[in-house]
Amino acid sequence: MDSIFVKGMIIGIVVSISFGPVVFTTIQKTINNGKVRGLIAGLGVAIADTIYSIVAAYSVSSASQIINNFQVPIRSIGAIILLIVGIKIIIKKPSLTSDEPKRNLHPACDDFFSSFFLALSSPQTVLVFALLFTTFNIIPEETNSLQLIKLYFGVFVGTSMWWSFMVSSISIFLDKLCLNNIPWMNKIIGSFVILFSIILALSIWVKI
Repeated sequence: MDSIFVKGMIIGIVVSISFGPVVFTTIQKTINNGKVRGLIAGLGVAIADTIYSIVAAYSVSSASQIINNFQVPIRSIGAIILLIVGIKIIIKKPSLTSDEPKRNLHPACDDFFSSFFLALSSPQTVLVFALLFTTFNIIPEETNSLQLIKLYFGVFVGTSMWWSFMVSSISIFLDKLCLNNIPWMNKIIGSFVILFSIILALSIWVKI
């Protein structure tokens, strides 16, 4: 297995291991709509992270400049998205009951795009990738196109592996969980997501 591909996988896994709003929303989607929908949401995050890895590899200095120039609008949109997602999680009625099968009440693409744009609302991910590239001694300017493709694909595989593992673990946990507790879990998760949106909005206001 190509070493740069392996490095990309490791970097993707490291970036994905976080405890933030994306994790909470993916958990919520898995709880309410099942494993497949959770995996679709995780795929959206994996693609967003891969895009940020490409931006970071293109030029760390340019990536930093982009973040500085567009940080306020990107983070503002992210705060709004988080607030809306948090409210929807709290008021959403779970689609799973003990006596009826799983029902998907909205298109699967909603799970994909909501997670995708939520992940994109965290531009600091670019800097995390830049730091990890430096840590693994990956110098994009000195890397040929084929190796960069292997790197990006490795990042995508690594992030996808992590989200698949997390969603599968949640699904196993749900099999042992009383479904009557799901509405309470929604309220807890939604509250955390709203809290993240408030913190993000305050951080923008303080910087301004």
